[in-house]
Amino acid sequence: MTNEKLLINNVKLEYSSSDEDVAYFEEVNGKVIFRTKNIGKTKITIKGIDGVNIFSEVIEIEVKEKREVNLITIADAITKPDDQKVYLEGIVGASLVNKTGFYLIDETGVIAVETTSDELSKIKLGNKVVIEGIKTHVGKTYDKNTNELTAVGQIVVKEAVLVVNEGGAHEYSTTSFKIGKTLKDFLNLNKLEDHSTEVYLITAKVIYEETNFYTRYSLEDNDQNRISVYSSSGKQLSFLDNYRDVEVEIEFTVVNWNGKNYVGSIIAIVVEGEKIVNNSNFK
Repeated sequence: MTNEKLLINNVKLEYSSSDEDVAYFEEVNGKVIFRTKNIGKTKITIKGIDGVNIFSEVIEIEVKEKREVNLITIADAITKPDDQKVYLEGIVGASLVNKTGFYLIDETGVIAVETTSDELSKIKLGNKVVIEGIKTHVGKTYDKNTNELTAVGQIVVKEAVLVVNEGGAHEYSTTSFKIGKTLKDFLNLNKLEDHSTEVYLITAKVIYEETNFYTRYSLEDNDQNRISVYSSSGKQLSFLDNYRDVEVEIEFTVVNWNGKNYVGSIIAIVVEGEKIVNNSNFK
């Protein structure tokens, strides 16, 4: 293995398992493939040899029995009644902002997933995962006098736990993403309607604002229509820093975590054909 940027030159990597009935390595078309076999624990040794020095690391892994779960699509989960347990499979597509979680994406839709820091540490952007959680709305609000619903809030899978992580660096599907709207269409959305699982492809300029009291990002179109991007600070959206005052293509959705109003949320931006995904929780 050679990597000039990391000053690595002609390092040979060797992999071994202390119990090949549990997990083992094999070479396929010149690539080393890691495979599992039977339930149990084994110690994996990774050894690096540069001709003079030998470095090694040992980690223990456990192969568990596969759980049989009733997987449904994200589109089906969105339409389920609230407070239902769901099992979903999809790609970890982008980070939530100011929340511990991510957007899960399959070919049928997109849904926000809230989890714990421990669970989030087990996954990376692009991983293909199966999760278990409770589909619900958060941020619902009611009139204090009449108790009538005034905002549906945000659709989310909360208390999510990882069932399986198949890993990988997959590109998420954009099949469910929509076109035909502009930034103006997202201003003053009806809070009694669900919009937080819809992703649209739009074009807008990235605007950064800094005062003595706050920093934040917004999006602006050619008619000076502007919508804020949800965050507690502009620092949470640092993936936008290099694109201030630049017009970009945006995979755009909205959120309403507190029931007040819908505000913007960005899955990714596209600049000269390069996709820059919101990685706020995955730095």
